[in-house]
Amino acid sequence: MSLGSYAPASVEDVRSAVRDCADGSAGLLPVGGGARVHIGNTATKPLQTISTVRLNAIVEYNPDDLVVCSEAGMTLSALQHTLAASGQWLPVDVADPDKQTLGGITASRSNSMLRAGFGSVRDWLIGVELVNADADVVVGGGKVVKNVAGYDLPRLYCGSWGTLGILTKINFKVSPLPESDRSLLIILSNDRNAEELLDIVLARFTPSSAILFNRFSAARILGSDASPSQYLYLRFLGRSEDVDALIDSVAAASSPFASSVVALPSQLGLALGRQLTDFSAVEAPLSVAYHILSSQVGAHVRMTEWIANKYGLTAEIGADVSSGIVNAHFFGADETTDWGMFLPEFKDKADRVGGSLVIERMPESWRDSGVPVWSPVLADFRIMKLIKNKLDPRGIFSPGRFMGGL
Repeated sequence: MSLGSYAPASVEDVRSAVRDCADGSAGLLPVGGGARVHIGNTATKPLQTISTVRLNAIVEYNPDDLVVCSEAGMTLSALQHTLAASGQWLPVDVADPDKQTLGGITASRSNSMLRAGFGSVRDWLIGVELVNADADVVVGGGKVVKNVAGYDLPRLYCGSWGTLGILTKINFKVSPLPESDRSLLIILSNDRNAEELLDIVLARFTPSSAILFNRFSAARILGSDASPSQYLYLRFLGRSEDVDALIDSVAAASSPFASSVVALPSQLGLALGRQLTDFSAVEAPLSVAYHILSSQVGAHVRMTEWIANKYGLTAEIGADVSSGIVNAHFFGADETTDWGMFLPEFKDKADRVGGSLVIERMPESWRDSGVPVWSPVLADFRIMKLIKNKLDPRGIFSPGRFMGGL
């Protein structure tokens, strides 16, 4: 149940909103651009949303320091535009960069499709400012790349999903733009398993990005006449001579496993990469992010597609191979699809490979029956619960929406 919303234009406005909820009878749902607000369990209290989109300015940026401080409501694309004018960037590539804010990316620890080559959002985060449950302003980390004083508060809030406070400012270290950005598209032969090629690519070439996608997602992204095969998109960023050599070497190593290997023209490669990155945001009746071992990705994609077909569903799948994050969107034949029959085997697909899952979208029947968004809940959850009870004892921030009903 939603009671209303706040759109603060200053940190003091944020503090005022938290004070309004001090008695704990209602909760606050922090929202950035709203790109991922649909993810979460049903709240245990009535909620008021608090949007940071008006907190969208650069606070401090000196290119020589390779550090930027921004308000949390700035979008990733706006930040990249500012940095690019000085020949720099934040090496993070997430879905919907025009919509996802720096605070939202940090709070939800959005997966970066450049994680293989440049690390995750967490690796570039060096400082945060936030408003806590007592309406106090808390600062953690700093504005320098090396900061070893005190507890690593920024990383505690990275991936906390708005349950511990409201982020108001974010500090990132940044990097010079790479000289070269080139991509390969490999169409796998139908008689070869993806695992063989993936083992070679990941062990020998360390691409900046590696995305495996199946025939149904290919039809969405490349068009209905796409080959009914598995596809592998590889992106390499770095010095021009290094990237050129890698493209040639990977193309040669991939040929025995592929029906086609295409070195994409620069703009086409970037456009395809953008579509594949945005693929995780596709709206479907059921959307899941599986987190598994990277060595299991090829088999998992085939197994997920097969089990969906068994129940009359279509599975569009795109996998970040290096991180082992597999995004699957399931579509039923029509409105009469019985999603309940699919539930047991659907969850088994993560359990079978020792992984976990986040249900980003689900049928209303599943939500009504209390199917958890995050599973499984492991033993270290007790530590998460202790932190939540200490930092938000009245349950003001996103009550019940995170793992285990935090």
